[in-house]
Amino acid sequence: MILILSGSRNAGKTTVSKLLAERVPYMANLEVDRLREFVYCLTLDESVPINLENAASVAKNLVRRGLHVVLNNPLRSEDYEYLKKEFGDIDTPVHAFTLRPSLQSALSNRGSREPTRDDLLWIREQYNPASPIYIPDIGTVIDNSEKTPEEVAEIILSKAGI
Repeated sequence: MILILSGSRNAGKTTVSKLLAERVPYMANLEVDRLREFVYCLTLDESVPINLENAASVAKNLVRRGLHVVLNNPLRSEDYEYLKKEFGDIDTPVHAFTLRPSLQSALSNRGSREPTRDDLLWIREQYNPASPIYIPDIGTVIDNSEKTPEEVAEIILSKAGI
């Protein structure tokens, strides 16, 4: 099984992904941001297609080896379409979720990481449908403004039939 978690910066994707990987036996936590570390010599725009291609390859490899995968990254529409196409040829369920806290909540300190000025600007853009970096709703949308990460993980597991 592959779980795809999307959402803006500071939406809780990393925290929830870690919880899911801890709770589901044989689940790998695939943070697409970590793959970007291989190509810091490129701009973010240049690295996105490479990061997604690498994420799809790693996820498919892990699934072929009997593991489940939770993949998290802010996904634009074209990014999600690419992943759906890539995962269309593997024999495993794929479930997509968008963590969508209110904008006010996303702009606040939601955990141990204090949002920087750049984070705050980026988040506002990710919530703006007219922006090229807008993060649309994909799959099941979860408003996690008033939910703990544990509650969000339970919702995802329930929706995925686990």
